[in-house]
Amino acid sequence: MSITLETVLKTHFVDALARRVCGNDYEIVTRHAAFFLKAPEEKDRDIYRVIILPPKGYTANEPDQMNSHEEADYAKIEVKGGVREGKRGFSKLKDCLFVASAPEHGKVSDLTEPYLTYDLENPEPDLVTELHSAGEAPFTVVRNDGFGFYHNLVNVSDDWLVMVLHKRLRPAKKVDLQSHLVAVQDEYARQLKALYEGVVEHGDRVFHEAPSLVADVKRMPLSVSLPALGEMLYVHDSGMHEACTVFAIILDLGKQQPEAVREFLASSVITKTVPEYYARQLIGKIERAGTSEPPAVLSGHDDIPESLDP
Repeated sequence: MSITLETVLKTHFVDALARRVCGNDYEIVTRHAAFFLKAPEEKDRDIYRVIILPPKGYTANEPDQMNSHEEADYAKIEVKGGVREGKRGFSKLKDCLFVASAPEHGKVSDLTEPYLTYDLENPEPDLVTELHSAGEAPFTVVRNDGFGFYHNLVNVSDDWLVMVLHKRLRPAKKVDLQSHLVAVQDEYARQLKALYEGVVEHGDRVFHEAPSLVADVKRMPLSVSLPALGEMLYVHDSGMHEACTVFAIILDLGKQQPEAVREFLASSVITKTVPEYYARQLIGKIERAGTSEPPAVLSGHDDIPESLDP
């Protein structure tokens, strides 16, 4: 019998771990090649989750991508082990988890892609790669000096791999979308509110669940859409790439109207009305696109990943 997510979750030692870390009524967030178990109501700053990777699974949208983790002040991973049929506990797998990291959060990728990518066949000099084994001490994947803001965790084994994530979120304000809607047309307000609700519910799947809504927002005057989208970047991360979804929409607007978007973002850094990290990343992408300099990207992908392509 082949092992599935259902059989992994029914294994007594995985079930016990999930309930201890996330509570009895935990939720399952399904990604491209990973599953995240989380409490229905998480604490404001200290977050504990269980990550389950299928054989050769990964936490990013693609094997050679890195997710951004601006929300984390630090994050640690503990590899519990593999799940094998007939075993009464986690299997202690050696060198089972591959981690690729950008060493500092200031790296900027091309305007055509929301994420940094990497190429192990021709790696950049500052690409940091590590192998970790089950049973070793928890290790850091994000530090507050910027290391690991972009990273990908890859299961290089042929077994289902279970890990525990502990991350401490940066202090961040709550989203106050209404303050950006009171002075705009009712239809614009309705669409922006619906987009935010869709991002909270679906994360980056909103591009597939509500493509016409995304298109409507992108057709709005920038003076209406950008302040609201900037506010949405403060959305809580539940593992569905919520902030990165909004980032991708602003990124597309930056391709269409680079100077206006760059001016808004530069002003937002001064007024602190948009998370500074995201604003500077977007500004960097726009400015690099307007010069002849090659982008600081870890590999040469030119397409936005399908999950972030509206």
